[in-house]
Formats: sequence, C-alpha cells, structure tokens
Amino acid sequence: MRIDEYPGTINPRDFTAVALYSDMPLAGKFTSSNELINQLQHNIQWGQRGNFIDVPTDCPQRDERLGWTGDAQAFSRTAAFNFDVHNFFSKMDERCSSRSK
Repeated sequence: MRIDEYPGTINPRDFTAVALYSDMPLAGKFTSSNELINQLQHNIQWGQRGNFIDVPTDCPQRDERLGWTGDAQAFSRTAAFNFDVHNFFSKMDERCSSRSK
C-alpha cells in the first residue's frame, strides 16, 4: 500500500487489508508435530490463494500477472490437495483453448 498526501496522521488501525482469491473450498488438511512444517503448509496455502485469482499467476504483486501454465502445472497436485481446484483449472483450460482457435 502507498499513501500520498494524506491529510493528517496515518493510523494503521484505520485501514483494512482484504485478501482476494478465487473461491476454492478446502480439500485437504496437513498438520504435523513440527510447528515450522505447519507454518510452511499455511504459507503454501496462502501463496496458492494469492496466485489463484481468476487465472494462475506468477507474481501478482508485480507486472507479471499473466497465467504461467508451466508453474501451475508443476504445482497442480499440491493445489488439488489443498483446495478443490476443479472449477478453477476447468475455467483456465477453457480460456487457453479459446485463445488457440
């Protein structure tokens, strides 16, 4: 977030962050006795959410918001374990098919 010329004192409590991602119900769950591994799994799920917005992306925070199907293909098994991604990948497949016509 960037704030320019705000009239007054900036208070972080005055702002709310909203996570945007495609609607994907949780499909699988993984926990272990190791808190670092559990945090890693948590980070993987949030990374997936952040990169699954309508189409899979590589780096949504920069100007690399195009669908990177190679990255999505490499991650697809993990993606399917974490979330029900059937509709998401079906939609992506439809888009890719229509572009090639």
